[in-house]
Amino acid sequence: MIESYTINWPHEFPNFVFSLYNLKYLSGIVLKLLKFIFFRFVIKTNGKNRL
Repeated sequence: MIESYTINWPHEFPNFVFSLYNLKYLSGIVLKLLKFIFFRFVIKTNGKNRL
């Protein structure tokens, strides 16, 4: 797994940074979606029946 993260410095590095930035951005969006879905689910289950 570590081998796949080795960087060829001259031209791969900007892509690496860009992908890291994209990962951070995407993970932020995913976290927001998960929170939204989770709260919707909790509200639904609490409204109908308590376990």
